[in-house]
Amino acid sequence: MNKENKVLICSVLNLLVERDPEWRSVGMAHKFKVLYDGWRQQELRAKTHSGYFYTLSWRRGWLPIADFNRFRAYAMQ
Repeated sequence: MNKENKVLICSVLNLLVERDPEWRSVGMAHKFKVLYDGWRQQELRAKTHSGYFYTLSWRRGWLPIADFNRFRAYAMQ
């Protein structure tokens, strides 16, 4: 996939830190993973992708732009 077609998952964490500085603390890394897992479950119920897609995306650290936009919208609500 082209570099310009993917966005780092941690970009959402940076947006959360800008909105609420408490996200900067160390304990929030686990909370961010829980947030990602909640979005993942929502996407699996909608049958957008397979479970393996989301696991692989978390491991490699990036999502395609369309998926990233949905994750950002979920996280920022």
